[in-house]
Amino acid sequence: MKTRAGFVSNSSTSSFFCPICNGSYTGMDDNTYEDMGFSRCENNHLYCSSCAEKHNKCPLCSLEIIEQWSVISYLLKTCGKTNEEIKKEMRDRFASYNDMTDFLGEKRRQILKVEYSDDF
Repeated sequence: MKTRAGFVSNSSTSSFFCPICNGSYTGMDDNTYEDMGFSRCENNHLYCSSCAEKHNKCPLCSLEIIEQWSVISYLLKTCGKTNEEIKKEMRDRFASYNDMTDFLGEKRRQILKVEYSDDF
């Protein structure tokens, strides 16, 4: 059995624990906290989606939480392209929706491994 702070694993499943509410969440061994619906503030504090819904600031350090959809909306407004232009690029680049989500999921895992390499 593998063990690290807030994480216990046997051969095929992992348990993730929220440090705020002590909630327990079970997933597959290769799941990350983010895959299990956990959020991180910019100070790298983890908390579950239930705690995130109850707070508009990190429950540990009080840093204001900026939701992912807000970041995406901001990027859309500042990149100089319309929603329609971006959707066309996505349709041209990917053969299917699954191809796009696979690509985005892999990019997300690569970014998380770099940003949170201390946790892995």
